[in-house]
Amino acid sequence: MWPFSNKPKQSEQFRKNIKTLISNISNLEKQGMKQEEIVEKLSKAGWKPHVIELVMHKLHIPNSSVEKLQQYVDKQKLKARDLEEIKETLMEAGWNEDLTDVALGL
Repeated sequence: MWPFSNKPKQSEQFRKNIKTLISNISNLEKQGMKQEEIVEKLSKAGWKPHVIELVMHKLHIPNSSVEKLQQYVDKQKLKARDLEEIKETLMEAGWNEDLTDVALGL
């Protein structure tokens, strides 16, 4: 069941970008790279760090794991990432705005 809403729809471009990112992450993991190294490498290639971590936390597809969402948001806050940008990314991934706002403390 989807918290606070029906199953959301992701934009076609977002899905294509995420598929590419998933593939890149998978390839780097197979090479034995650690998460921090993957984030650094893909950031240098133009990916936003919070989007990389969104995929690494398996939050690119909304689910009922509110705990995982909160852990992701808390980690982004510790890194002083822009909350509005995180919110926008989560909403584009299909997360409900009310749930996103609660997780972000907005």
